[in-house]
Amino acid sequence: MSQLSAARIIMVAYTLATIGTLGFHFIDGMIAEDAGGNPWINAFYCSVITLTTVGYGDICPSDKMSHAGRIFIIALSFCGLGMFCGPIMDLSSSWKERIPGGIIGPG
Repeated sequence: MSQLSAARIIMVAYTLATIGTLGFHFIDGMIAEDAGGNPWINAFYCSVITLTTVGYGDICPSDKMSHAGRIFIIALSFCGLGMFCGPIMDLSSSWKERIPGGIIGPG
């Protein structure tokens, strides 16, 4: 993966985490009311969990999530998939150039 590609991935990850944090913080019903702790930390946590498609469900989403919140989570999840699938496809397309003979090797 080139330096430009790595920098682009970091920039996209940072942008998506920021958008996700803002969405979880400002859209009503995205985080459970009894979550406790700092609301910005909770929003960032939920954003990262959603982007990595782990989805613990411990403090987000809450039972009172609006339709806008559901659409937001769907969109954020698809963006998270793209963020991780892109580098994997880049690595797999350059596999033969990086490792001569692939896994088995020449011979």
